[in-house]
Amino acid sequence: MKKASSALLSVLALLLAGCSYQEMFDRLVPEKEAEYAGEFLNRLRLKDIEYVLEHTHPETRKEATQEKLLEVSDYFRAGEPISVELIGSQTHKFNSNWRGAFTFEYQFEDGWVVANAVLVRADGKSGFIGFHVYQTEASQKEIHAFTFKGKPLAQIIVLIAAIVVPIFIVVSLIICIRTPVAKRKWLWILFVLVGIGAIGVNWTTGQFSFRVATLNLLGAAAVSAGPHAPWFISVGFPLGAIMFWVKRRKFLSLAAAKHKGDDLAEGAVEPDIDQSNRTEPRENRRAQPKQGMTGPET
Repeated sequence: MKKASSALLSVLALLLAGCSYQEMFDRLVPEKEAEYAGEFLNRLRLKDIEYVLEHTHPETRKEATQEKLLEVSDYFRAGEPISVELIGSQTHKFNSNWRGAFTFEYQFEDGWVVANAVLVRADGKSGFIGFHVYQTEASQKEIHAFTFKGKPLAQIIVLIAAIVVPIFIVVSLIICIRTPVAKRKWLWILFVLVGIGAIGVNWTTGQFSFRVATLNLLGAAAVSAGPHAPWFISVGFPLGAIMFWVKRRKFLSLAAAKHKGDDLAEGAVEPDIDQSNRTEPRENRRAQPKQGMTGPET
């Protein structure tokens, strides 16, 4: 069993090492649509209004005046970009309707720019229905880097709880499995395994969120959409694990009492009596003749 577990962990480590986030991201991105969105945003940066209007969806084209397009284009920094990177891709398809949102990050000499374009295909028509451009002072990787610098105490407490609670739940789960529970032990295992509710925090912005009707496996979670996205840390209340420790002494007492009762029941069985060693009644002993007498009694 130990050898099988070690082999499984080794294979998993190799898979994780051989398949990085960037490789997974590249596999999921629709290449042609992403290139199309990149070209559209580049033409917007170059103020090629004719191209932008031509490739804008007919419904959006009615509102996309030349003045508005030039205003959006001005958010691109001056000069040629040092680098352009696709940092976000989201696609959705329902029946024949397809939608894709693509986010690019531009590095210029005097700062950074993030631009987003939304492409749709529906009812035989295609085009961009929205685009957004804004400037940043640092790259998205730097902005969303996981760091403790400048983080308030409340965020640190949530992070510590998100580490401690899963450890507490795992320990409780192991003890629960090894504890004799008379009825529905599997329900207790499931109850211990999850956390109730959640307190979450966006690690970049420090914004907190609270959810009541939710369950967290092992009581906590830490997720991020990628190196260019913020981390979300959440932790739930380990109600099941706490309730198990409150009830554990009672479980052990019931198990001990049952075991003692079984032992008493086994000891109460009457043993067989050896008939050869049974003492005869006094009357039978008197009726027997005395041994060693030869004549009749006078």
